[in-house]
Amino acid sequence: MPKGKIILDKRIHPRFSTRIPIRYRVLHNAKEIEAIDEHNKKTEVSQSADISLGGLRLVTKEVLKLGSFLRLHISVPSKFLFISTLARVVWTTKKGAGIHFVAMKEDDVKILNEYINKMSPAAK
Repeated sequence: MPKGKIILDKRIHPRFSTRIPIRYRVLHNAKEIEAIDEHNKKTEVSQSADISLGGLRLVTKEVLKLGSFLRLHISVPSKFLFISTLARVVWTTKKGAGIHFVAMKEDDVKILNEYINKMSPAAK
């Protein structure tokens, strides 16, 4: 029998391909995490490759450090607004990173959920 790797998908939420604008900033230390209001100083502009309620795949020009915390501002096209979340890098490549949402306001979760549900095949 041929040998191969079995890859288990650990995602709880379904993921949908979408390209939406994302602004992010890597938080390098505890002081930066506490000083979130200074987020515009080192903010990068990028986009997602896919998204779910639990996280997203972020397209980046730089290689992000595994385990890094990010402050994300996610553009929700159907609402013409940004939602914010604290997130963590859970995997990384030269072209992007897997991002897990750590903390998000309840209202922002609802907005993201509505957007994702509109992309669901069941909604079409």
